[in-house]
Amino acid sequence: ETSSRMAEVKEEKNDAQKLLKDGMKYFQLATNKEDLKKSLTCFDDMIKINVENKKRLWQRGLVLYYLDDFAEGAAQFRLDVELNPNDTEEAIWCFLCEIHTDGKEKALENWLKVGRDSREVMRIS
Repeated sequence: ETSSRMAEVKEEKNDAQKLLKDGMKYFQLATNKEDLKKSLTCFDDMIKINVENKKRLWQRGLVLYYLDDFAEGAAQFRLDVELNPNDTEEAIWCFLCEIHTDGKEKALENWLKVGRDSREVMRIS
């Protein structure tokens, strides 16, 4: 039974990797909201495979932003920063989402505090 479960885990990982690749492809080639929705479906299907995948899906946050789902986009970016507390870029995207939902002043008040980003260009933001 252990080897059977290990095979299932490997298959789930392969499925999730394919969904991530497909979701990014739909996003990068998107010319309309329907293409973006296909991308979102791929990312949501990754979460169905394993709910832990949601914490890593900053790409899903981008899709949500461009689909004008700013509240869910902000929530996605906040999850990512919990996992990677030095990610300035996700803090910026979260801020951009929250401007739409809460206004600039409140979004600034709720700015995600992050540590030192390893990317020099992100440290000057």
